[in-house]
Amino acid sequence: MPVYSVNENQTTVGEFLRKPSISPAIENADTRVPELINCSGVVHYTRSGTRTEISDEGFQIERGDFLSVADVCSTGSSQTIVAAIQSSDYAFADPRDQNTNNPFGFNAKNYMNRRPQTRTVDFSNTIDSLDAVLRTIVSGNQITSPINDVIIVTHAGEGGFLFLKLRNSNQSRQISYYDLETYLNDQSRPQISSRQIKNDANIHIRGCNIGKEPRYLELVKRLFGNNATVTAPKHLDNYSLFRSGTTIHRYEHLSYCFTTFNRTALANKQQVLDAFNNHSPSFEDVFGNAITQTQFNSWLPQDINNNSETTHPCSNPIDNLMTVTREFRHRIDNQLYTFDIGLDSNPPADQRINILKDSLRQVDTMKTSHNFPEYHQFGYSSLNEFVDSLNWNFNWINSNKTLHCSGSRHLYQLRIPITDENNNLFLNAFLDTGNKQYVHHQIVETDSRFFATV
Repeated sequence: MPVYSVNENQTTVGEFLRKPSISPAIENADTRVPELINCSGVVHYTRSGTRTEISDEGFQIERGDFLSVADVCSTGSSQTIVAAIQSSDYAFADPRDQNTNNPFGFNAKNYMNRRPQTRTVDFSNTIDSLDAVLRTIVSGNQITSPINDVIIVTHAGEGGFLFLKLRNSNQSRQISYYDLETYLNDQSRPQISSRQIKNDANIHIRGCNIGKEPRYLELVKRLFGNNATVTAPKHLDNYSLFRSGTTIHRYEHLSYCFTTFNRTALANKQQVLDAFNNHSPSFEDVFGNAITQTQFNSWLPQDINNNSETTHPCSNPIDNLMTVTREFRHRIDNQLYTFDIGLDSNPPADQRINILKDSLRQVDTMKTSHNFPEYHQFGYSSLNEFVDSLNWNFNWINSNKTLHCSGSRHLYQLRIPITDENNNLFLNAFLDTGNKQYVHHQIVETDSRFFATV
């Protein structure tokens, strides 16, 4: 009962099944193919799983479709064996950081390999971008059964960034809102239709914090034809494994990402504590409870100038020896934003900030009328707040009469594992061997505490 993946466009069922190059080739195809079609022995599937029993050799098929052909056919009878192709979820996992101290992609790939009814497609030299993922969905040979849902696992950021190439040829591994908006208007990009993705399909973007920016997810929704549902985590998404003797669990858990910024370095722990405690809006847990000063104080290290990591005291449903960590991060965002202004002469130092504000107000993506003003990417509510909150360095370049403006800031961040009200870690987990099934399933895409949905 062979299943053939169609690898060319503008062909028919009859033409395709008569090709000696298909494997396995159909013996005596000139007589066998009409016989199979006559007794409903050939079934066509699109990538979205639409099923059609073929009654005409001239039925048009496209690259990426599937044909199921029966082994046995008694002409004129109903004794035909017809294969029913099981749809699968397809996970595109980016394992390129498997050799770092934080092997997110590598662990995510192995986790997705254990997910029920899921086929994992690795990133490679040919699949190394969002564009390549879409082309694979439309017609790639890696799709060997109709598509149910799509999962894309990559790094992301809450300001509306996927840390992934847009096209294979790009050097940058970052896709901003504006990059994606421009890409959507490119008529040469892969066009997703109901032939590739079901109208009720789910597109799961598994990237840290990207669910905090629904405007970005709306663009992703358009990318997949506007009929699918897009989900994404509102928190940090973590993948790992735990060994207990010979038993291995692959698991996923989420962490809060409490973040505050300052123009210059804060002097001590108390100042960082005040910054978290006085943050507007106030930080909350997934139950709507305000995070207290006592909690922040217990989580913050004494040394606030360096990154640190410590075991977070909580229980979990796997094993009391399994631990998860919380992290404190402090970094300097040098050249977070740069902007060049052409002027007749080098302006006085006390005028430069206002000149910068006036110039930025003329930029379309900085206007309040824009659907996603650029300062929102960086966590600010207005252009004035954005400019006033960064530490600016101004450099006059006399050769081309340009004022080069570079803004930086200090970022302070707490990454705290998410637990229930009894301090038990929320997680999803699979056993590394045996049947592919959840042994713990507490993080569900429909749970608005954890995921955004558009």
